[in-house]
Amino acid sequence: MRASSSNPLNDLVNSLLGRIPNWVGFGIIIIIGIIAIVAGATNNPVTVGLIAFGVWAIGSSILAWVTGASSRPDGFNGSFGATITNLQPWVWWIVFGGLVVVVIIAIAAR
Repeated sequence: MRASSSNPLNDLVNSLLGRIPNWVGFGIIIIIGIIAIVAGATNNPVTVGLIAFGVWAIGSSILAWVTGASSRPDGFNGSFGATITNLQPWVWWIVFGGLVVVVIIAIAAR
């Protein structure tokens, strides 16, 4: 018989993260966007792609938040950020389209 793949520590952390208010995940994404803008603006030379990513992260997070999406902090698997769920399909397409624009800007500005 195969042992359960559930990790008690991950289960505990997931339970605790599930109790954090919805706005915290959006706040984390906005803070990461601000950090990206500052980092891109203070590089020498200025990193336009990083600034565009920061603007996209902030705008996408706010759009998702005001249209009723849910979020929660996420810190597993060596990453830090937030997971957004329950996006309306049209919001998902706008966020995805914005990401495509950011990638094009980053490549063109190199």
